[in-house]
Amino acid sequence: MGAMDASLARHLLLLRASGRADDTAVLLLSDHGIHYGKYYDGAADGKREHANPLLYFLWPRKLLREKPKLEAALSANRRRLLSPFDLHATLLHVLSYPTPPVLPDWSGAQMRLRPRSLLALVPAERSCEDAGVPEDVCPCIVGEEGRGGWVGG
Repeated sequence: MGAMDASLARHLLLLRASGRADDTAVLLLSDHGIHYGKYYDGAADGKREHANPLLYFLWPRKLLREKPKLEAALSANRRRLLSPFDLHATLLHVLSYPTPPVLPDWSGAQMRLRPRSLLALVPAERSCEDAGVPEDVCPCIVGEEGRGGWVGG
């Protein structure tokens, strides 16, 4: 990861210097993180990383200035419980913005799913079940043996 950090930083700085950052949204995300070995088993941060993978959206500042409701929703959602289903809804919303996205029919899924676009306010009191987050990686579950959960903040 350390080798990638410098290349990524250089790329983002070049994007800004070129002027393209004014009309470009950048999405950075990771998988579930490390889930085995000394770091995962011996440190709280290993389980925390596993339950909360990296997700950064970099939005054009000009767009955020022009759309204060969008900026407010994105800002509030930074500390909300999110799932890959929400990321999917968000990408669909980016394509249809400002019209809300047409989401797939998830009624046949094994768990109840109610994905939310990050471009609109995500409820603050959201359960892992509502977000489509499996219980074994739910960050809301604290201190239960064998669980990777934690309370973020």
